[in-house]
Amino acid sequence: MIDLEIQVIREVWWTDRSLSYICREFDQLNAGMPYTDAKPVRQIAFCDFTLFNDAPEFYATYKLINIKSDKVYSEKIIISNIDLTRPDLATDEDRRYGLDKWCRLFKATTWEDMKMLAENNAVMGKTISGVWQLTEEERIREQCRAREEWLINDKWKMDKIAEQKKEIDKLQQEIEHLKEQIKK
Repeated sequence: MIDLEIQVIREVWWTDRSLSYICREFDQLNAGMPYTDAKPVRQIAFCDFTLFNDAPEFYATYKLINIKSDKVYSEKIIISNIDLTRPDLATDEDRRYGLDKWCRLFKATTWEDMKMLAENNAVMGKTISGVWQLTEEERIREQCRAREEWLINDKWKMDKIAEQKKEIDKLQQEIEHLKEQIKK
C-alpha cells in the first residue's frame, strides 16, 4: 500500500496527520484474520517546507526502530518525506533515483517546464498528462480556485491571530508593569 501526500502549507499538526493516515492504511485486517496478513504501508510525502528545521534533509525515511540499539521493530510502516524547498541537499543516491527531478516537476510553474522535465521519462509524462486532463475539467478548476481562496483567507486569519496574540502579550506585560507600580 502506498499513500502519496502533497502538503504545501506548513501546519503544526503535519506529523500527527501523516501518522494518522498511515496507521489507517495499515489497519486493514478484519476480525479473525492473521496479523501476518497485514500488508506493508509506505507513505511518501512531498512537502513544500522543511519538516524539522534542526535537521533539514531533502529526502528522509522514518521507520519503527529501537532507540537504543537501532534494531528495526518492523519494516511494515515506513514514512518518507521529500522537502521540495531543499533540493540542494539531494544526495547522489537521491539524484540517481530521480528524486530531484520530481522535485523540479512539483515546483515547475509552466507546462513547458513540465514537458521538458518529462521528455525522457514515461512515468513523468503520464503524470503530467493526468494533471493536464484534471486541470482541463471546469469542476476541478473551480475546486482549485475555491481551495486557493480558502488558503488565502486562512493565512489572513492566522496572521490576524498572530497579531492579536502579540497585542495580548504586550497588554499582559503592561498589566504586570502596572501591578508592580501599584504594589510600590
